[in-house]
Amino acid sequence: MGNPVKNIIQIFRPKDWYSSKATGLAGLLFLFALKFELKFDVFVEILLPAFCTLVGLAAMGYLINDLSDQKTDALAGKSNFFNRSGPGKKFSAFFLAFLFAFAPWFFLPFNEIVGGFLVAEMLLFSIYSFKPIRLKDKPAFGITTDALYAHVVPALFAGYTFWLCSEVEFPVWFFISLGVWQFLAGIRNIIQHHILDRKGDKASGSYNVFNTNGSATIQLVSKQILPFEILFFIVFISSLRTVSVAFILLFIAFLIGSSFTWRNALVWKIRTKLNAGLFSPAFFYEHRLGLIAGIILSINDYRYLLALLVYILVFQVDFKSIIANTKVLLYKVLVIPLYRIVIQPWYKYVVTPYHHMVLKNAYYYGHKFKIWLGLKPKEK
Repeated sequence: MGNPVKNIIQIFRPKDWYSSKATGLAGLLFLFALKFELKFDVFVEILLPAFCTLVGLAAMGYLINDLSDQKTDALAGKSNFFNRSGPGKKFSAFFLAFLFAFAPWFFLPFNEIVGGFLVAEMLLFSIYSFKPIRLKDKPAFGITTDALYAHVVPALFAGYTFWLCSEVEFPVWFFISLGVWQFLAGIRNIIQHHILDRKGDKASGSYNVFNTNGSATIQLVSKQILPFEILFFIVFISSLRTVSVAFILLFIAFLIGSSFTWRNALVWKIRTKLNAGLFSPAFFYEHRLGLIAGIILSINDYRYLLALLVYILVFQVDFKSIIANTKVLLYKVLVIPLYRIVIQPWYKYVVTPYHHMVLKNAYYYGHKFKIWLGLKPKEK
């Protein structure tokens, strides 16, 4: 049976979307609150339902994808939820994902466009995964569809929902730039996913853009998609119109700080990843935009500090790294000084002299004494 709470968490497959999608979307929610000038009370009312529906849709997408990929994943040796789960767990997974995706709309503003977003997301999931269409195996259509359902629709959906709760005039250019930026980021992301999964896809016979066009795929990402992705990201930031001096200063500060995550080998690291087609600015999108927007919101209304703290604890704090670094720190602060001050001198001035002066001599004279007693024969 196992732990029921753990089983429920596994159904939603947080490892697949927690860092790659949920973190970025959670940050965008703060950015939308800043853009649409949402009051804290309104933000709190819609935050949890909005995030729940995004989690439910993400889980639904992965479940549908696993359902359609059972055979190919088995051939490639990949983990697949449906290949390792019984009927009851499969039904529970779909039921919970559906509940999380649609139940929040009893609390969120709903209209025809919201319904269109929900239908579009489910339709994209289906035509991407299931035969006879199965766009996943179609070169250009598969990549485009993945970018739409994994990036464009969720971002526009969340932004539109937040706008419905505001009193701001509909910002056309903001949504256009958001959609184009997310589309390019989504294409870059799925192609990089193909590059990393090329061996498994080759073993299962699944379509992989890198296996079809190796060097051309890397050139496409590094020299064509990536520059336009960054360009439209800048256009999107410019379209906020609520950009203040504080926002610009924080943006620059975090951008410089992110550069040092490459461990002072910035040029070499970027060049290496570009040559491999794996360079990605997603870390800045996912881990910095939300912080910047949250700080500005907190300056305007101190109550946002609570939401920002929760966001930092859930999405920004890497507890595994903290635990690992704490162990290293304790080792450096406690173990190494203890070794140098106590253990090393003890061995040097007590154990080693005792070994050489006492134990060796005791063994030697003890051996001689046993010979003298006749317990051992004399050595020739």
